[in-house]
Amino acid sequence: MSYDGLRSLTGEGNFNWRFLFSFEYLRAEEKIVFRKKQSMLAMNDVEVKVPPNLTMQIWDADLISRDDFLGQSCQILSF
Repeated sequence: MSYDGLRSLTGEGNFNWRFLFSFEYLRAEEKIVFRKKQSMLAMNDVEVKVPPNLTMQIWDADLISRDDFLGQSCQILSF
C-alpha cells in the first residue's frame, strides 16, 4: 500500500487521498485473493479469498478528546 498526499491550500477539509493496494482478482469467483500469515510464528502464507467490498469510515481528529466516528459507507465492487 502507498499513499500520496493531502492537498489543502486554506486549511479546510479538502482531502485528495489515494491509496494503492496490490491484489489479485478472480473474475470467475468474484473474489479478491491475497496472502497473509495465520500468526506471527507461521512460516507459510495462507491464500485468502474475500468478496470485493470497499468500506470507508469517516472520523474527526480531536486534539484533546477521543476521535468521533462520523459515518461509514460500504460499496460492493463485483461486476
